[in-house]
Amino acid sequence: MKKYLWGLISLPVAAALVYLDQITKIWAVSELEGKGTIQVLGDFFIYHFARNRGAFLSLGNNLPDFVWYFGMVILPVAALLGFTIYVVMKHPENLKLWVLWILVTAGGAGNLVDRILSGAVVDFMNLGIGPIRSGIFNVADLYIVFAVIFVLFWSPFKKTPKK
Repeated sequence: MKKYLWGLISLPVAAALVYLDQITKIWAVSELEGKGTIQVLGDFFIYHFARNRGAFLSLGNNLPDFVWYFGMVILPVAALLGFTIYVVMKHPENLKLWVLWILVTAGGAGNLVDRILSGAVVDFMNLGIGPIRSGIFNVADLYIVFAVIFVLFWSPFKKTPKK
């Protein structure tokens, strides 16, 4: 039982993060759709509603439906399942991998819900200074960015010595 403690804790945390992502998207649809650009922190942080059929920076937006479904739904589901099996079977006691699993799973699942239910992801936030801007993103995308930062700074793939 102790071996799978992090997994038991991680599942509801990931589910709560997906829920938070979906709530922010519901808010964005009701409050931002059709309203153009809304400055939050001057020009640095803005709301700008968009539906994105593709992935990062609309990559894959114009793919034929079958290819799009395979690349934007089937492959991400398979990747999340594969990562879950890897963590559960190979490293059930590695807290850093469970933190990474939470972030990747919540981010991936949050956007998968949108793709499966409506065929596009709701995006609504943008950062930048003048002409240098990020793409439009959502809370699930932030989870993925946090996962990348986590890997860069805390390398969950390094083996920790057993006591």
